[in-house]
Formats: sequence, C-alpha cells, structure tokens
Amino acid sequence: MFAPGTVDIRPMTKADLESVLAIEQASFSRPWRYEHFLHEQSSPHSFPLVAVIEGAVGGYVCLM
Repeated sequence: MFAPGTVDIRPMTKADLESVLAIEQASFSRPWRYEHFLHEQSSPHSFPLVAVIEGAVGGYVCLM
C-alpha cells in the first residue's frame, strides 16, 4: 500500500526499465537504450535508483 503523495526511493530493477525508458525518451534527444540501463544495474560503480510515486516510477537517477 502506498500513502498518497509520498515518494519512495529504491534501487532500479529490470522490471522498472519500461517506465525508465519512457521517461528517458521523453526527456532527451539522444536517450540511453535498454542495454545502457542494464549495464548500470550490473556495474559495481553505479547506483541506479528510481522514485516511486503512488506505485509508479516517476523518475530515476544513475549515480556514479
């Protein structure tokens, strides 16, 4: 259950990638591809996170 208006930050999973790619493509003229995000998830030097708003991915960041 999600509290209305709350934002939860958690690690990005493969299941998030469809939503992440939709945001990426709407935001950038040269968006990352699916493979780029998979690489970020497996890299020991990257920390991909998603912001979940009422159960849906509303944003993301890949910290390096």
